[in-house]
Amino acid sequence: VWLLHCHFERHYSWGMTAVFIVTDGETEEARLLPPPTGMPNCSDSELITKPFDQPDQHEGVLISE
Repeated sequence: VWLLHCHFERHYSWGMTAVFIVTDGETEEARLLPPPTGMPNCSDSELITKPFDQPDQHEGVLISE
């Protein structure tokens, strides 16, 4: 599943997201490529957010543990 979203966390609640369910195809040309080396898994990451009363520069930063 791939989540497509706007870069502002607040926009999730405004409906500015889409989810794509993607599966491998039957032939080599239709199969998904593996994730890039060093890409963190969801279970290895933590979302750090700022309070909503701060400026809207970057509302969230994804960091690896």
